[in-house]
Amino acid sequence: MDLWEIVEYVGETLVFIGVVGEVFAEWREPHRNELGKASSIVLVIGLALSLAALIGTNEYFNGTIATLKYAAGLANERAEGAELADTQLRIDLENAKKETKAKELDLAAEQRKVAEAQKDLLEAQKGSDQFARLVAASVNPRHIDRKRFVELMNGYPKRSVEVWYEPDDDEARFFAQELATALGPGEGAGWDVSLKPFPPKDRSWDTQFEQFRVLRRAADLEGMAIGSKDRSLEPKTSLWTLQNAINLSAGGWGIAGLSQWAMQDFADSSLCDNCVRVAVGPHRPNIPLVLFSNALAKATANSKKQK
Repeated sequence: MDLWEIVEYVGETLVFIGVVGEVFAEWREPHRNELGKASSIVLVIGLALSLAALIGTNEYFNGTIATLKYAAGLANERAEGAELADTQLRIDLENAKKETKAKELDLAAEQRKVAEAQKDLLEAQKGSDQFARLVAASVNPRHIDRKRFVELMNGYPKRSVEVWYEPDDDEARFFAQELATALGPGEGAGWDVSLKPFPPKDRSWDTQFEQFRVLRRAADLEGMAIGSKDRSLEPKTSLWTLQNAINLSAGGWGIAGLSQWAMQDFADSSLCDNCVRVAVGPHRPNIPLVLFSNALAKATANSKKQK
């Protein structure tokens, strides 16, 4: 309890006593002025104390109210500061989200670039591997995949075929033997095959047959040549199928040394309708120009992207 509250209670008590004393003096002892005077003095003192206590209490409460107002003001200021800080925090958070989103977009873009670069690199590697395989197949001795050859020849009319080769070239002889085996009966395509070496070039025997001589010369230049009475290369015909089977089973077009023009210019009227003459010459490395161009273009494009 506050001091001024105690004083106020005491004053009020004295006022009560003084009033009671005056009433008693008036009713019981109207002839005794001493009691009335004493009660009046007590009443005055009690009122004075009550007034002083009231003033002190008012000042106390005014001070308390002022302190509370000051504290409330500080609290309001802190609340406003907290609100401003919260607002700034929200703004900073929103900016951080925007920056994070932008960085995520940049990261996604970079990841796409990396993925595209990896894809281009993989395609370039595939192209390089394919090109390397073609180069190896073109440089290494020729070889016939007999199973693949027979699959490609299956279902087409069978003919008689003469397979000629250069006797002084081991690679040409082995390749001609593989081709004859793949064309012949048993595990081959079932054609009637005869395997023959060319006569020595210093003999005049092959010069008696112009088409035979031209066919041998073409095989010597390209690696292979085919002659027939009907030089038509329409798709799905026996001659077209033979050319296609030789090229694909040897590893790709041009690997065996058999080009399309090397078949179109050797119509030989001395051959029967269903007869074919195949000439196998020295192995000439032959990389298709289109594959070389594609590999070069891919390498150039990848180099520009990396820059």
